[in-house]
Amino acid sequence: PYKNMRHRRLDRDIISLASKINDIDRGISGLGLQKDNTIIDKIKRMVKDRIDTPEELLLYLALKTNQLDESSTIDTDMYMEMIYVVSAIASDYGLTELAIEINNMALMHYDPGMYNWVKGMIDKKIGMQEESASEYMSAISARLETILRQKIQEAGPEGINPLDIKVIPRKGPKDFVSITQKMLEKMKARGAISNIRNPGNIFSRIRSGEFHDIVNESFGSITDILGMRIIVSGNNDRACYYVRSILRDIFREPDLFYAQELLEEHDDYIAKPPKANYMVPPYRGIHMNIARQAAGKKVNIEIQIRTGYMDRLSHGVLSDSARKARKAGLKASYMTG
Repeated sequence: PYKNMRHRRLDRDIISLASKINDIDRGISGLGLQKDNTIIDKIKRMVKDRIDTPEELLLYLALKTNQLDESSTIDTDMYMEMIYVVSAIASDYGLTELAIEINNMALMHYDPGMYNWVKGMIDKKIGMQEESASEYMSAISARLETILRQKIQEAGPEGINPLDIKVIPRKGPKDFVSITQKMLEKMKARGAISNIRNPGNIFSRIRSGEFHDIVNESFGSITDILGMRIIVSGNNDRACYYVRSILRDIFREPDLFYAQELLEEHDDYIAKPPKANYMVPPYRGIHMNIARQAAGKKVNIEIQIRTGYMDRLSHGVLSDSARKARKAGLKASYMTG
């Protein structure tokens, strides 16, 4: 009886939260996402103001993601809502992988031709298909982990156990929407287009080769198509800086893990973390970009150094909860009709 009572209470909570989200959707309806940034910011504030707990946040994201799952095609308004509101909110709260998933699903359902075009351009840039790139990243991540552990073992720094160092390749594709948005912004800045809020027709013009120079420039400037993250144990920011210093030496030694270029020294989100929010502590980490040879071409790789504590926040606690919430959200979508 207790178990049944608990399930009934959970069902009531899900329905209550889903009803609140339906109220948000009704408030959004008619505002016109394609108009300007002011409208988009207003909608984001509306959603955040009505979501009170992490559970409500996750259910909101789950319902929206399931909406995409169940749609074979979506219109421009829904595409704009997904990339400018839903994905942006997921990113704001540290759910980066979920934000990328939402963006890519939205583009695939809105314009499959553009989705496949971006994927093909990325494969061309790195000189290999996504499956081969995944194998390549797994191999070099394992090699770098071995080298890092060996170097730290030899140096013997206090408070850093070399066996606790982990190097993990980034899973899944790059955020295709962020690539297309940057192209659209460049086109608008140069007067090639006047409005980036209704991209359907522009996507077909891009694929036809009309904006050839801007497309080549955009893809040429991407430095993080491939990526890995380096995890140090605990919550020790000092260890992140130590690993960064070791990496600088490793990348200059051809016999170890030679990098042709250290493209950017680092983005230091430990010294200057992003703004905090009430659900997730501000992100802390160090990002570096290097270039290496792969499949006969120079490829750019982003490396993120962070603590185990921060990694669990970014990829563990909330991400696991998000996956569970998607199941609850699917159930709620049927309950509320």
